[in-house]
Amino acid sequence: MLAFSLPIFLFCFWAVIGYTLLVLLDSRKQTLQNLLVAPVIGFSFLTLLIFTLSRAGLPVSAFANQLTIALLLMAAIICFRARPKIPIRALTPFAVILLLALVLSGWPLLRYGYGWLGLANNDMVTSSFAAQYFMRFGFFDGPADGAFLRDTDYSQYLWTLYVGALHRVGNELLLSWFAVVAGARPDELYMPFGLALHLCLISATGSLVMRSPKYRLAALLSCALMASSAISTEAVLNQLSSQVGGLALLATSAVLLFRSTQLKQSAPGGRAGLIAILVAATAIYYPEMLPFLALSAILFFLLAAVRSPINWKGTLAFLGIVLFIVAVLINTHLPAAFQHILGALAGGGSARDALSETYFPYYYLPNGLAILWSLQTYHQVLPDPVGSITIVFGALLLMFAGATVLQQTRRGYPAATIAAIMLVLAIVFVYKRSDFGLFKLGMYMQPFMLGSIAVAVCGYGNKFRWSIAPVLALALASLFAQYFYTKLSADEKPISLGIWKGSKSEIKANFKRLIDAVPPGKLILDTPIAFLSGLQALQLLDREAIFSQDLPARGFQQPSPLQSAILAVTNPTAFGVFDNFRKSYAEFRQTAYLSGTFKLKNATGPLLGNKFAARRFALTPDTFLVDGSSEQSIFNRRWAKLAPGSGFNALPIQDVKNHLVFIDSQLGTQYYGNRDAAFYQLEPDLFFASSTMTALGQHLLFQVVNPSTSMRVAFSFTASLNANGDNRLPPASVIGDERQILPLVGRGSARVFSEPITSQGIEGTPFLAIDMGVVGSRFNSQRSGLMQLYGTEVPLDRRRLVGFGREISLISDAEYRSLVAPSELHIFPGDLANPALEYSGIYEDGWISESAYLKLKSGQGAKSLRIEGMIPLIDDPLFLNELVISVDGVEVYRGKAGLGEFKVAVPVSASERNLRVALTFSALQVLPGSDRRPVAALIRYVGFN
Repeated sequence: MLAFSLPIFLFCFWAVIGYTLLVLLDSRKQTLQNLLVAPVIGFSFLTLLIFTLSRAGLPVSAFANQLTIALLLMAAIICFRARPKIPIRALTPFAVILLLALVLSGWPLLRYGYGWLGLANNDMVTSSFAAQYFMRFGFFDGPADGAFLRDTDYSQYLWTLYVGALHRVGNELLLSWFAVVAGARPDELYMPFGLALHLCLISATGSLVMRSPKYRLAALLSCALMASSAISTEAVLNQLSSQVGGLALLATSAVLLFRSTQLKQSAPGGRAGLIAILVAATAIYYPEMLPFLALSAILFFLLAAVRSPINWKGTLAFLGIVLFIVAVLINTHLPAAFQHILGALAGGGSARDALSETYFPYYYLPNGLAILWSLQTYHQVLPDPVGSITIVFGALLLMFAGATVLQQTRRGYPAATIAAIMLVLAIVFVYKRSDFGLFKLGMYMQPFMLGSIAVAVCGYGNKFRWSIAPVLALALASLFAQYFYTKLSADEKPISLGIWKGSKSEIKANFKRLIDAVPPGKLILDTPIAFLSGLQALQLLDREAIFSQDLPARGFQQPSPLQSAILAVTNPTAFGVFDNFRKSYAEFRQTAYLSGTFKLKNATGPLLGNKFAARRFALTPDTFLVDGSSEQSIFNRRWAKLAPGSGFNALPIQDVKNHLVFIDSQLGTQYYGNRDAAFYQLEPDLFFASSTMTALGQHLLFQVVNPSTSMRVAFSFTASLNANGDNRLPPASVIGDERQILPLVGRGSARVFSEPITSQGIEGTPFLAIDMGVVGSRFNSQRSGLMQLYGTEVPLDRRRLVGFGREISLISDAEYRSLVAPSELHIFPGDLANPALEYSGIYEDGWISESAYLKLKSGQGAKSLRIEGMIPLIDDPLFLNELVISVDGVEVYRGKAGLGEFKVAVPVSASERNLRVALTFSALQVLPGSDRRPVAALIRYVGFN
């Protein structure tokens, strides 16, 4: 409950501070509109104060509590003297909507508290590292204590991004203040923090719509639409708190700036100060919003001049005062803000050569029209006719919104003016194929488009109109998509960079308990998921910890020449600190990392080697390996013994044997942002309940910890779900000192073991690789209805995969020889889950391909090998198959098998060994409908009895 109350505390605290400034600086201090913008003004003012004190050299922890108390005292004194009248009755409906918005978007806080991970975006880890740094150091201090060289404080690498590369920093500074005041880590507070900003955005949207008291109903409706907007909620769940706060700043700046056409009725000096605070905070917090503010202001004032004369002299003087105050407030940060805007414009407007390679395909597909209005989600394509109906409604809404925006822009409505600028930019992005820019605009538009629609349907008074009923229906319809996103963030499979059921399994708290129980010493963390590595590093502050993921390379940012030049001019001292750090980092990389080329041992192929960089592990007696790879990936699942309920284990390094550590390489990386992915996110195994699998690319590289002299690779894989009408198992190989073909045959699924193999040594470090033998391909997604209208070249699933892996483990040859195979199979898929069963070419539901084998143990009492099955009638009533059975390479049966049931019994000699039973059929049929799998027969029983 505490975590759920934190967004309310933040919102109210910011509102008190903001309203105090409004009482001091604005003549409309008692309007409902001012109350709605107060929270944004409050967090803007607080951000500027933190920014100034941090750049003065103070760690945030040195002043956060004192600053909070001082602001509260200031607010109490000013409000006591001014005694402003707050319209409680008018404010209550807005408060109810805000509370409802918090419940709709943030209910997982009630279930998981600080352990809620949202949709797990790397932005959260990056911002939390930066906040951790600013809590402990002044802005320009730099990593002078060398903690990064000792692997005890990974947050110091982020200094290069925020100071060296001049990245926007307001969100991180405000988060660091919140962490100090709340007494928790930044990553624990990130979701409550984002929800507080979400409430600010909803409130600011209502203020933007409510130009005067007669627009109160429209303002309420706009807040309700934002509260149910799935896209706005998804931005919070995807941890884009900088964007959410930036949109709130844009809306609030427009509220005050566009009032400037009424200078005779207001206090220009106070208003100029308020606007300057908002603009300066935007330059620090999310400068990408400033071009929208500038362009919409130009359009607004020009159209205002057309409608009636404007005091241009007074207006320009007013704007000059605002810009002067902004320059004073952010001083030497001004060039950094400008270069960030230029970089954002270049990145957001960059064109995609081929839409088939887009990372953000949503608005290049017909259902993007429905996604924009929260009638569908980013991650689903609704079946017809529902899918096509939502597309039609989305198109109609877009046309209505476009006409509404055009009309209201001409009449001087602020929300519509900003929406008009964004719509024009969206047209440009569609033409230029700027997929990322269009994706961002879809989120940016929400408050302004929805606000414009609210004004249009409410008319121009507070009297209830039946025309708002369709809009309320839209709000209700969008709740389904909103719930999908929120439920996904709480306890379902990860869609973005998520950890498998991380919130539900309380992974952060369990990891902390495990680490607290590990004796002092160096930690090596095998964590194949970069996002989880970051979360772990945030919990390991001041403890020596080395990660299998290259966190230093992910944190260190090399600035551009322009960024270096700006830093050198604006702060020569910080530039010198950065230059020294850059040199130390380069030396650190040379000694701490092994950069090499793994030989692929492929004499006939064009690829000779796979380049990589891997951390050198000093395996000293006081070193512990912390392993969670078997829980969060398919690696090392065979003998994993995780601590109960934790999902992790910590073992002295000398007790670890045959452990595979995944290494990012030139040919196979993690799935984030790279088409050459080695593996993708975990997902539910459709055949085995409570199990997971992962899509695999072609190349995987592993570092081996304490390999045995003779070892084997255990490889469990399925091509049953490939949906390509082939389902053939790949010609995969294991590569060590030599390339060794894995014994995969047939189609469907397999669990195989390599022959004994020796690792490939590179500078004394052992490595192994898996080459699937074929390049990954995409699913051939079926489209129906209006989804066939356009965008057919855009993939619905952008993964390039060979199939789905269930296990990649390393075992000793002795462990392999001790496996006791089952004597029979007759329950599918259950019997295929036996980890001691070695087989290939069998589909999980019992269908078998033209070539298959399995290893079974006959036992002393076995007298025969029995096989029962069925050959279905699909197309040809004269279909006939020939079955050949071999045992350990010796043919023991050959015979015809026609349509219908068949039974074969072959005498065998008793044996204590696992016998290789191979089944070969002469012909295949293709299963009907959408299945399309090539099959030979359905196996009902195979075994010794």
